[in-house]
Amino acid sequence: MKEKYTIIKPCKLLSVSQGLTGKMAGMPAITSSMLCNEYCERLRSIPGTVCEKCYTLKYLQSRPSVDKCYRKNTELLTKSIIPIHQLPFINAAMCRLESFGDIVNATHLQNYVNLIKKNSHCMFSLFTKNYTVVFQYFKAHKQPKNLSIVISSLLLNQPFDVTNLADANLTNVKIFTVYTKAYTENSGVAINCGKNRCIDCQRCYKPNKTPIYVSEILK
Repeated sequence: MKEKYTIIKPCKLLSVSQGLTGKMAGMPAITSSMLCNEYCERLRSIPGTVCEKCYTLKYLQSRPSVDKCYRKNTELLTKSIIPIHQLPFINAAMCRLESFGDIVNATHLQNYVNLIKKNSHCMFSLFTKNYTVVFQYFKAHKQPKNLSIVISSLLLNQPFDVTNLADANLTNVKIFTVYTKAYTENSGVAINCGKNRCIDCQRCYKPNKTPIYVSEILK
């Protein structure tokens, strides 16, 4: 009698980016792709926004294999809830969420929250301009203690108005703003991001009670 075997199809797993360079050197990251994100596409068409100057566009267009990987992440994160056992273990003290994309919907965010809870040893920072989805989600769900929300200011040279956070029910909030060199020369804004590696700086990852401001020069 011949033995019967059940062939189990391998599950598609989220890709965790390692070996990043520049300020992200030594920091793992999980991200989607802005090239398949309608929200990112809309923001790129608005004059004066950071997205109009999007530095990831050319990067992903010139690296199709990288974009393919991030597109797969987008599909996995946004279509359905990923079983907990299929979410990756993050072998690091800190991890960035979204470096080449942004939150698409509540399912995307729920998958990240499940990932964060599974990796309670790790401090995560979620970078986002999709404020509506994030604010609405955390009005109904408790924010994990090991999650920092980095609100990326939509407009160049103009920090996000923190009064809009009054009813957002968020903690560990950072306001990340990109400035042009000409603006900083005339305004005296202090640039505190970019000179050091994120893994050494940790400004976007350490817990804080009141919003702190992070400033970077336009690339």
